Amino acid sequence: MDNSLIDLMIAMAPPPGDGQQGGGAQWISCLMPVAFLGIFYALLIRPQQKQQKEHEKLVSEIKSGDRVVAAGMVGTIITVKDDSVTLRTGESKIEVVRNSVERVITEDE
Repeated sequence: MDNSLIDLMIAMAPPPGDGQQGGGAQWISCLMPVAFLGIFYALLIRPQQKQQKEHEKLVSEIKSGDRVVAAGMVGTIITVKDDSVTLRTGESKIEVVRNSVERVITEDE
């Protein structure tokens, strides 16, 4: 058992040489994680940050009388407080957290 582990470690060792060979490959192997992080940021993190900023702007601009979709319910905003809004939906009034407003319904919709 011990011999097979040693054989495996020897097989994975770099080939003997003067150390000058493969210098370009070393740079590429160092840059690959940086490239993956850049791609990960560009494809996943940045779009999510942009969407979050747009939602914060939408929530900060809501006012009384706007028709909105909040927590899956469609209604009209009656009052706006610092951290909540009162929503009239059908015959009832509901107070929901301001961040639960998903979108404002325009007249086109």
